[in-house]
Amino acid sequence: MSEHRWERERAAWVLARAGHRPGARRRGEKLAVVARRNDRYEAGAGDAGFAEVTTRPLLYRAIFREEGAANTAGWALLALIGVMVVAVLAGPALIISRAAYGTWWLMVRKWGRMMPSPYLLIAAVLGAVAWLVLSTTGLEGGALLAARYVAFQVVGGVAWAAWLVRANGWAAVARKQKQSKQRIAPIVVETEAPAVPVEVDNPSHQERDDEPVGIAPIVIEVETEVGHEPEHKEGA
Repeated sequence: MSEHRWERERAAWVLARAGHRPGARRRGEKLAVVARRNDRYEAGAGDAGFAEVTTRPLLYRAIFREEGAANTAGWALLALIGVMVVAVLAGPALIISRAAYGTWWLMVRKWGRMMPSPYLLIAAVLGAVAWLVLSTTGLEGGALLAARYVAFQVVGGVAWAAWLVRANGWAAVARKQKQSKQRIAPIVVETEAPAVPVEVDNPSHQERDDEPVGIAPIVIEVETEVGHEPEHKEGA
């Protein structure tokens, strides 16, 4: 089972800010896939057998942007040229950025949540060192061009790793941990004192429900013939 790296919070953060950018939506969807996969593993359901990332990768979108075989072939050729240009100009920088990002990603449980500021600081230091070395060594021609190329790849790769940290939603983890560190005032609940039972010294004086209750006599007047006094009868 893979370790959790706050994929659910990061996915929500990225998708909320993706807008109409397909690349950002794809990153958020991939994080959401990892979060759901971890939930299924914890529930013992295993992995799902269907694709959950709906946004196509950049190369696919570049090639199949228009219908028709001719259009697809033309865009495929342009995409191939673009990939070659990027590989020459920034290929090493992209590799360095992934390596720098992946190192902290693997050690996140020991080093803490990922932040872009350390990468930016390292990139600034490397840039200053590269400028100092290039300005004092006196290189010329092809050697100077090669040294500048190497310096650009290293500094740019580390700086690009800082962008990867933000692009993958680690700002949401920083906000979550900041909120969890807030102190909560203790809550005191006052309860009433328990009732004390009262003992009766002589329970024989208590009223009993089974004793008969006295009923007052009922007087009924019965009319008789004229000239006679009304008779009184008592009834229970």
